[in-house]
Amino acid sequence: MVGMVKVRPSTNVDDREHGRWLYGFLMRGIEHELTEDPKELFARYASESPIDHAARMERYEKAFAEFDRVLGSIAQAMTKTAQAEKNERRSKLRMEEATEHAAEASGVDKQLDSFDDHA
Repeated sequence: MVGMVKVRPSTNVDDREHGRWLYGFLMRGIEHELTEDPKELFARYASESPIDHAARMERYEKAFAEFDRVLGSIAQAMTKTAQAEKNERRSKLRMEEATEHAAEASGVDKQLDSFDDHA
């Protein structure tokens, strides 16, 4: 029987930690500030001018867009390699099954030939 994989948002603490780790790992290379606590950022930039604030928010939006692009590339690459692994395993399984059936058929043919010799 084939089990169905249930995909749902995880409530597992380890899964959330992995997500935080991946976010931090990627975002540190894109816009390090976006790995910091937002309260610290608000305090640091409390006195910035509206123009500076708008520029920073635009920089952050570009960083989030880049994050999405990078994460999408990673997901696409992982999907491609997972599909390749699945196809390779499927192919090996089919070859093994064909070899096994050929051996069984050969054995049956030999038994039938042996039966004909005795008849």
